[in-house]
Amino acid sequence: MKNASLFVELDEGDDNITSKEDNFQRMLALINIISQINPQFVDVKTLLENAPVSGADKMIAYIDNMLQAQSQNAQAQGATEQQFEQLELTKKALDNMKIQRGMATEQEKLKLDAAKIQIDANKGGE
Repeated sequence: MKNASLFVELDEGDDNITSKEDNFQRMLALINIISQINPQFVDVKTLLENAPVSGADKMIAYIDNMLQAQSQNAQAQGATEQQFEQLELTKKALDNMKIQRGMATEQEKLKLDAAKIQIDANKGGE
């Protein structure tokens, strides 16, 4: 048998762990720059989705649950604030009605007093 040599080249493609780690390191560097400009522009979920770490999907699910809970709390608080505002408007309307009723009562009293004075004047003039 002759001395056979064999050369094998493996192409791991873009989806290998080394490529993912390099891409993640670049993303971290970019996030560091972005966060210095404005931390609100940093998308933590996207970072976690690209992280070559086991368990990242659990972190993403936790973040999703926290965001959903915050959204529900904000909606509940908004509903409570709307109810409070409606209560205040109702109270003001009732106060206005009370004032108007008081004014009407005062006008009725004045009319009765005027009528009484007129009757008394008519009696005195007879």
